[in-house]
Amino acid sequence: MENNHVPIKLTTAEIATLWRSYIQNTAVRCFYKYFVQYLQDEEIKPIIKEAEVLVETIIGKIETIFEKENFPIPKGFSDKDIDLSAPALYTDLFALSFLYRGGQVIIPQYANTLSRVLESIFIIFLRSV
Repeated sequence: MENNHVPIKLTTAEIATLWRSYIQNTAVRCFYKYFVQYLQDEEIKPIIKEAEVLVETIIGKIETIFEKENFPIPKGFSDKDIDLSAPALYTDLFALSFLYRGGQVIIPQYANTLSRVLESIFIIFLRSV
């Protein structure tokens, strides 16, 4: 039995989701880098560092997907967009709150994204039947 797999292109919903997620995560990464520079609470610092690693992983995976699809990688936010020599602008509690509130926003957003992607896949399936 031959294995004849036809590569499936990304749907517009998937591309839009990946693009938006890339921009958001590169922006959030800037905040985490800035927070880590000035955090004083030794219990909060590892939490923010772990979130920074997670964001870096997500960014890397999105870049890999775009590269495999020969799709341009968005110009997100970078180290050029942060001034780590600026004085501390946020408290440790704000950094923790930022992380917490970000999670509250992103979870429903991912649920919405999942429904859009599933809808587009369902439409593609119906057209092929």
